[in-house]
Amino acid sequence: MSKISESEIAEILRQSAAVKLATSEACSADAKKAAEMIAAALKAGGKLMLCGNGGSAADAQHLAAEFVSTLEHQRPRAGLAALALTTDTSFITAYSNDFGYTGVLRVKLIRLVGRVMCFWAFRQVETQKMLSRQ
Repeated sequence: MSKISESEIAEILRQSAAVKLATSEACSADAKKAAEMIAAALKAGGKLMLCGNGGSAADAQHLAAEFVSTLEHQRPRAGLAALALTTDTSFITAYSNDFGYTGVLRVKLIRLVGRVMCFWAFRQVETQKMLSRQ
């Protein structure tokens, strides 16, 4: 195992902070708009459907769990309707075995809710394939 110095760790953390600062400056307006869209969909009785591929699937599942339970224990609230499309491995593997991964999440999305009021995809090339038409 290679040794890493405290100064190298500090530099990595500084770079990470710089990325977060740049992201906050570039994306705050879009993040606010996305939050407003999600809130409006949920208030109208809609569901938040999330998906991703690989580690992004885990992110989608974690975020869905936070919506269904609570985001903050100091200000508890009723659970919200959210679901990660990637949690049903039996469907994903059975469908993909018969038809391939292209469109697997799109089919599940249509079958579950028909019309989605709010959909969040952690975007990657493979996620796009899983959502596309065959």
